[in-house]
Amino acid sequence: LLKELFSLLRATFDLSGVEEVSLEVNPGGQTTEHFEVWSALGINRLSVGVQVLDDAVLAKLNRPQKKEEVIAFFEQAPRYITNLSADCIIGLPGVDESCWQETVETTLSWPLKHASLYFLTIHENTPLYHGVKAGTITIPQDELILAQYEWTVGRYAQAGLLQYEISNFSLPGFESKHNRGYWNRAAYYGFGIGAASFDGTYRCVNKKKLTGYLKH
Repeated sequence: LLKELFSLLRATFDLSGVEEVSLEVNPGGQTTEHFEVWSALGINRLSVGVQVLDDAVLAKLNRPQKKEEVIAFFEQAPRYITNLSADCIIGLPGVDESCWQETVETTLSWPLKHASLYFLTIHENTPLYHGVKAGTITIPQDELILAQYEWTVGRYAQAGLLQYEISNFSLPGFESKHNRGYWNRAAYYGFGIGAASFDGTYRCVNKKKLTGYLKH
């Protein structure tokens, strides 16, 4: 599918001036072929959904990945793509201070160029939403989340990952062009179900359900 997509993009647009091509990846199950194909297609940056390095918490989030799979991913990936970002979520249920600090320290042992730190967002009508509402799932108190956030920002800075946006940190010169584009109100195209586009003045969003998307 990626090969087909990139073939279509190259047939439609002049991509010769593109400097950064990011791919979001959930670690687990990747083979050498995956990395080889990604690199051959011109993908030169990976944004990796780490979330937290605790198998029990990941399982409750319906994330199929295991801690050992995430570690194995970051051991293999730099052989093919060196611009790596670890994406983590702060405020997850079941994550205490020691678990969170271990996650951060482990990610900083990898050859990261970038890190993204997101606060947990609870969407309505999800298992997490109903669990919190029913009292079967307890999320950390705001004070704890804030303390963990401030500690993490400081720890990233010590490691050379400087904050350039609310949720994003990088080594100097490795700020995500994708992320900065939004803050600079750059125009962008979005393709596919639910994808958003912005032409500099107007925003639009594609249909979010398959039947409606195909109809249009």
